[in-house]
Order: sequence, then C-alpha cells, then structure tokens
Amino acid sequence: MPKITISIENLNKIFLVLSMVPLLSPSGISINYSFVLLFLFSTFFKPKDLPFYVPLILFFAILSYMQSFIFGLVSSDYSIRQFFSFGAYCSFLMLLFVKVKIETTKIFEAVVLVCTIYSALVLYFTFFVEQLGFGDFRAAKSVLRQYLPDWPQRFPVLMMAAFLYTIIEMRKNKFYIAVSTLLGLCLFLTFTRAIYLSLFVALIYLTIFSLFRLKLSITKISIFPFVVMIASLSLFLFIPNDTLSNAFNIIVKLLGETYKVIVNLISGSTHLADMGSYRLTLSPDRHGGSEAERLYHWKIALQIWGESPVLGTGFAGIYHYSNLGSVHNQYLDVLMRTGVIGLILYIFLWIKLFTHFFYRPEICAGLIAIFSYGFFHETTKLPYLAVLFFVLCSKTIEERAKRMDN
Repeated sequence: MPKITISIENLNKIFLVLSMVPLLSPSGISINYSFVLLFLFSTFFKPKDLPFYVPLILFFAILSYMQSFIFGLVSSDYSIRQFFSFGAYCSFLMLLFVKVKIETTKIFEAVVLVCTIYSALVLYFTFFVEQLGFGDFRAAKSVLRQYLPDWPQRFPVLMMAAFLYTIIEMRKNKFYIAVSTLLGLCLFLTFTRAIYLSLFVALIYLTIFSLFRLKLSITKISIFPFVVMIASLSLFLFIPNDTLSNAFNIIVKLLGETYKVIVNLISGSTHLADMGSYRLTLSPDRHGGSEAERLYHWKIALQIWGESPVLGTGFAGIYHYSNLGSVHNQYLDVLMRTGVIGLILYIFLWIKLFTHFFYRPEICAGLIAIFSYGFFHETTKLPYLAVLFFVLCSKTIEERAKRMDN
C-alpha cells in the first residue's frame, strides 16, 4: 500500500478550518478554542523578530483587566464571565507570538472551503425546508437562524472575504466562478444592508486598484468590479428616501453623542450613576426600527466608556451593565472594554494589515469589507473572524522578519 503522508502545512490548514466552523461556537456564546491546535506545529518568533507593539498589546490588555477589579468597575457577579472574556482574548492574542506554518493563500482557501459548505446549507434550507417554502427568500433572514448558527449577520461577514477572494482568483481557477456565484447569492439572501454597503466599499477599492494598477487599461479584471459597483449603486438608489435619511441621521447623531461625552470628560462633569442603573433605562426610547435601536446601543456604550475612558471596563461586555446583548459596533465595543489605548492599538493592527496586503487585492478587499462592517456589527469579536484577523497579523510579522533578515 502507498504510504500516506500529511504535511505540517495541511495539518495546520485542517486546524484552521475547524476553528472557523460556526457549529463549534453556537449562539455566539461558546468560544471556539479549536484554533489552539495550530500551536501544535507552530514555533514562537525570536525576540528580535517580535515587533514592539505585540508585547505592548498584551501588557495593556492585562492592565485593563486588572484595573477593572482594583477600581470596582465590574460587579463581582460578572467576574467569572469577564475572566473567560479576557482568557479568550489572550488566547487569540497568542497567535501574534507564533509562526503559523501555512501560506497566506492557503489561509483563504480554508476560508473559502468553510464558507462554501455553509452557503450550500443556506441554499438547502432556503429551497428545500418546508417551513420556508420554495423561493421564500425574505424568510431566510429570520427563519434560518434556527437551522444555521450565526445567520444572517455574523458568519456571512467571513463569507464576504471568501466572496471577494474568489472573484479575484477566478481568473486563475475557473472553479471559483461557481463558488463565487454561490457565495454571492447567499450574501444577497442575508438581506442585511451593512453587508451590501461593506461589499460596495470593497468593490470601490477593487475598481480603483485595478484601474490604476493596470495604468487605466480596460481589462476584464477592471471591468468586473466596476460593473458590479454600478449595479449595486443603481439598486441602492431605489431604496426609499426614508431609509437613506435614517442612515444619514444615525451617523450625525452618533457624532453628536461622541462629542458630548468627550466634552463632559474634558470639563469633568461626567458622573454616571452606579452601573446597575443602566438596567432601568433600557425600556424607554427603544423604538423606531433597527437604526434607532442601534443608535441606542451606541449611546449606552459611550456612557459606559465614559466611566473609564483610558483603559476601559476591562473586557466587561455591555451585557454586564445592561440587558443589551450587543453594541452593534466593533470599535465602540473595543473602546468600551479596553479604552482609548486599546482602541488605538486595535486600529494600529488594522493599519498594519492594510499596508501589508494593499497590493494583494484578493486579500485586502476582504479586509476592507470586514473593517467597514465593523461600524454596524461586531466582527473580530467573533471567534472565526478573530482567528483570521490574528493569523493574518502573525503572517505580517513573519514576512516582515524575513525582509529584515534579507
């Protein structure tokens, strides 16, 4: 019999796939720790190869966590939950300290594989489950949640990265044409405006990049994203004016709320009641559609952040202070948990990714879509997106070290 061998890179790819399976993290509560299997065949960076910001991020994470207990920012009832939140963060952060022996292209192949299987299940339940009814697309947004975990506003974020990767790579691999069509259809079935908008922003990048990179020559690679962008813009123009007005108003109101908090902090007039009082303020004014509710979540998050603006609440999620289940904004969530310093370090990691992968549109487009989506929902807080984010950060450190050695 022929000897069967499995390379270390393939093993890492298998572990990476497992860490992105949403079934291993049901309901967004259980943290998927299968990514720690990557450590089995990974090696630590040498001290000279490790950038200064990596231990700095760990140091401020520990400082933020400890100060929440020293100053009593978190109720003892939630100390255990905060401990697990901090442990999950540190676990993902450890990916910055190790060399993951898998190529960047293989990382995205793993993403495409998981998202393709998930998308196939979406179509199966949409068209063949009796409760939905054949062709009942609108029901996919709500009814499918009982069949598929993290649908339609969580796992599809990863699907955006897979979709944008396949539309670029389909010129090399014709099989990706079918995969891209499948992913695109399922992203449409989410009926989530934030996803549509994030894809639109990524397509703008692809259009500009392809035109200038190819010296304004008219080629298939430049025409495709341009056509998709124009089609998306045409559909967007048919959205009722009330929705467009709400989208504009929510941005203006958020900027106003942020300004008030900052002014109060500078003037020293900010003095919030005990955190338990937030529970009593949740029922009023929670009406007016998803835009109004999202704005309300952001307002509460900013108020909580105002209690500890520099280091944050120490990984205490918004549900520690209120019965709101989500901030619906990745950056406000980071700001609330780790303060201004934590947000700066988090944005710094994003900048490193963008600068490193800017000339690789098959990767950068997906990162832009995920980053854009973060203004309306959590992203890297989710386990499968955290794995992708920190593994790519690890690859930037590794490739930077190689350049310095050469």
